[in-house]
Amino acid sequence: MENSFKEVEWSAEKISKFWDFIGSNTSSKDHYFSKMMGDGIINKARKSVPLKGKFLDMGCGPGFFTEHLLNAGIDFIAMDSSPDSITKLQERYPSVDSKVGSLDSIPTDDDCFDGIFLIEVMEHLGNDYLQVVLKELKRVIKKNGYLIATVPFAEDLRANHVVCPECDHHFHRMQHLQSYTEQKMSTLISNAGFEPVLVKALNFKDYKNKSINKFIRLAKKLPLGLDQSTPHLLTIARHP
Repeated sequence: MENSFKEVEWSAEKISKFWDFIGSNTSSKDHYFSKMMGDGIINKARKSVPLKGKFLDMGCGPGFFTEHLLNAGIDFIAMDSSPDSITKLQERYPSVDSKVGSLDSIPTDDDCFDGIFLIEVMEHLGNDYLQVVLKELKRVIKKNGYLIATVPFAEDLRANHVVCPECDHHFHRMQHLQSYTEQKMSTLISNAGFEPVLVKALNFKDYKNKSINKFIRLAKKLPLGLDQSTPHLLTIARHP
């Protein structure tokens, strides 16, 4: 039966359209991984590297990680390829320095940032494009700066495919194209010229601020995306 359906070929236009719709769905805003687990990501990252200097939140979307960066006192710029997402972020956080920019052509000079947060982005990128993106990220990170990335861990991509009965195409319900293990990520990062500091599967809920632990129970029943309580892969890599 599956063979009667074609898989969606994700172009930049289709990806933008998909995420503009997701970002505009206000009923799901509290269900985003970066919003639910953002403080856990920062708390865990701080145990491995200093979060000092200027950071870039790349692929920031409408700003669900932004609140956590502000609360943590991190100096950062927010950037996304979607003008609609940046507009929404600016409406919510007008004081935040935010701008439109694509992953493969970041509108800054070389060696601009002490670190880049890439939260739940790499799983959405095809192999060839991913190589271009990693090269561009390395360009704008200062020497001895850090790439801090998260992705779902060892995801069964096919188990999360859905079909559109209107157009007879199937696709991952959150537009994921890649599944990562610790070995795959370590090899990918090393081949891109980064030095892995930490590549580990973990539950970010274990590092969340205790005052909001009550929201973890909600995260386990989310209709949007994957089960937020399952392991994710944290990668921290240094630009040597």
